[in-house]
Amino acid sequence: YMAWGDGSHEVRLTTDPRRDAQPKVSPDGRSLIFTSFWDEYPAVAIYRMDLATFQVTNLSAVNSTAGAFDADPRFSADGNRIVFNQVVGDGGPSTPNQVALMNPDGTGRRLLTHDSYYATDPVLSPDGSQVAISSYRGDGTPVRDASDPLGVKLTDWDLVVHTVATGGERVLNQPQDCITFSPTAPCAPLQAPAYNPLWTPDGHELGYIGILSSTTVCVCVTDLGGNAYPLIADPNLAVNWFDWTQASPVPPRAIVPTGIPAPASHLLFIASRTSGGAPALYSSGPDRWLSDAIATSGLTPITARWSPDRRLIVFSAKVAFDRSAFNPGPPPPPGVERQVHYTLDFLDKLKHPDPPRTDAALEQVFVMDADGSHLRQLTTPWTEDYMDALPTGDAHGNTEPDISPDG
Repeated sequence: YMAWGDGSHEVRLTTDPRRDAQPKVSPDGRSLIFTSFWDEYPAVAIYRMDLATFQVTNLSAVNSTAGAFDADPRFSADGNRIVFNQVVGDGGPSTPNQVALMNPDGTGRRLLTHDSYYATDPVLSPDGSQVAISSYRGDGTPVRDASDPLGVKLTDWDLVVHTVATGGERVLNQPQDCITFSPTAPCAPLQAPAYNPLWTPDGHELGYIGILSSTTVCVCVTDLGGNAYPLIADPNLAVNWFDWTQASPVPPRAIVPTGIPAPASHLLFIASRTSGGAPALYSSGPDRWLSDAIATSGLTPITARWSPDRRLIVFSAKVAFDRSAFNPGPPPPPGVERQVHYTLDFLDKLKHPDPPRTDAALEQVFVMDADGSHLRQLTTPWTEDYMDALPTGDAHGNTEPDISPDG
């Protein structure tokens, strides 16, 4: 969703049946990046939405068409780069992930870190020279409970500053097991495990979420010299996220959407879900982000086309038939004989018959309304041109249908 700063004018930006998370608006106000678990692209990837058209581009797929484990994306202050986390290799989310950079269109991907730690929530400094990282450096994985992969451990999270140009890094805190500390004797800010680091708008300090005691979570702030203090530390607040904001004019080319526009163009396609099952017919916008299944009355479509006005769909599918029930048609005009077409190949098979093969002849053409209603079969295995008629017992398949411009 998007809303104005006071919470008014709420607009829903995604309507798909997936988990969309971690949205960030570009500095120019014209696009949005987010992560999603799209069933067509395992497992979690970074996507970019154009706020003018609401068309979605898979940025992770630019580098890998087979799937990705990418998360925690953020734009640089100038909008020219995206920093994010990338799991390297095929080990899945239990493999230590690294910090990476890419261009806003998904090209130019490169790793910044090359270590054995779990990096999360990277954020570039305002001048782009440094990246702040929350890095798990304890035993095992950062997951607290295998049944809840989003629940992380409450200790051993370092606040790391990584220099982009040189690869050097500094660890700013010395995390303790502060969840065991009494509220009357809490941890100091730099003893707290650090989550969700964010640079102050001037780039001189870092804010982060830290655990100070069994009842207190802080939004703490530190400079790079180790001078830290709690900005918010109220035992009555369960803080798990925060952001810095700085009042500024709306970017001149920013887009403030009022609703999701209907796409001007549509795509008709046949696909199989990764979870299995027969191929099905779908309609979508040109990016396939939102897809609607179109019923085909139990038939499995093979090829399909819209009519030019998109009121009809013609498609081919396989249907069983009785080869002995030879019934050619349509019939020739009155007084005209069928002209049977025998080929040398056909005549040769009279001498050396092959076993009957019916697979090709199973495929026939159907037409229906664009919503899947009023289905009817247009061709049979014996559909013919009477001047090029089928020999008795022959059967033809019909495929790749298309409707003429006049319908």
